Amino acid sequence: MVLILSSCDRDVTNKNAVHMLDSINAKTRIEAAVIVGLLHDPPAVGPLIDALKDRNKSVRRHVAWTLGEIGDPQAVEPLIMMLKDDEEVSVRRGAAWALKIIDNPRTIEPLIVILKDDISRIQEKAAEALGKIGDPRAIEPLKEAQEDPRNIYKKDILTAIDEALKTIEMD
Repeated sequence: MVLILSSCDRDVTNKNAVHMLDSINAKTRIEAAVIVGLLHDPPAVGPLIDALKDRNKSVRRHVAWTLGEIGDPQAVEPLIMMLKDDEEVSVRRGAAWALKIIDNPRTIEPLIVILKDDISRIQEKAAEALGKIGDPRAIEPLKEAQEDPRNIYKKDILTAIDEALKTIEMD
């Protein structure tokens, strides 16, 4: 579906979508996050950050993705907290993906910590994000994660780590 909006329509659509983030219906809140993401509207970042606390994991995940798409640095700290603290794996993966897209140096240390997470899908996303950011501080922690005995049979993690190391070392 292609959405073409005039600047007036765009403003009205975005305001409506931001208000929809407060709906009692989770599906409506998800649709609102998607619309705001399509519009890439920086003024919506505040309400989206508030929506990271939604009780519904799918809403939180979609909001994280939307914040990644918008790329506003204001979202970095709340996404880092979500990456560390959310109980849902899919939400934490969404936060890691968003941090990878935002590509901000403040994410390096938290992503390095996440390389030691017990959940392989979270480690994989952290390695991908570190590779994209390309900061040399990540080289040693990536190598340690690569040699961690817990990861020896986890092909996806090892592939993500290998690709991250190649990317960083080429820079």
